[in-house]
Amino acid sequence: MSNQFLVVDREVPYLHISQIELETRALLEEYEYKFGRKVTAPIPIDSITEIHLQLTLEFKDMKTLFPFADVHGAIWFDEGIVGIEQ
Repeated sequence: MSNQFLVVDREVPYLHISQIELETRALLEEYEYKFGRKVTAPIPIDSITEIHLQLTLEFKDMKTLFPFADVHGAIWFDEGIVGIEQ
């Protein structure tokens, strides 16, 4: 798979920390219900991403991919990839 990705010019809505926390809690509750076990620290990000959400988790050089912005992670929906800063 190529390291080249299309960057779509679209506005990304600002999410307040309280909204992020609500969405995170909902995702963890879905995961707990599906797998019948309580999630505790450290959070199993790889399992949640790959098994529960059916996405591939990859570490990427975000500064090279997005030199114009302070990006720590991104989702490429067409490829089913979640990239996080290495």
